[in-house]
Amino acid sequence: MIHMLLNDTAMTNSQIREIDCKCLNDYLATIPQSNHRFFVKKVVAECGNGIKQKTFYNWKAGYCRIPDFCKDIIEKIAGCKVFLRELYSESGPGDAMSAITPTGTATKTLQG
Repeated sequence: MIHMLLNDTAMTNSQIREIDCKCLNDYLATIPQSNHRFFVKKVVAECGNGIKQKTFYNWKAGYCRIPDFCKDIIEKIAGCKVFLRELYSESGPGDAMSAITPTGTATKTLQG
């Protein structure tokens, strides 16, 4: 599905939202189910700015875009790269296939 979106150079908000949703859900699949609520609470607490648990679950369901500052916080808490920003950055997709290939770094679990 991601390769279909790469054909266009200018991506729409809904395409970016869809990619971010998939990336977030792919990361969440790597941590134990029992740690999900701790991860969500930590992200919500650090994001502040009116971000609530409901907002996080809207991101997870793909109902709204994840703000860039929240993506930074999610990746900081996860301890690894979660989002494929090079697919829709201003510089263009670059080497998109290497970005899609799993690196194995997203298998860290939430600690603390």
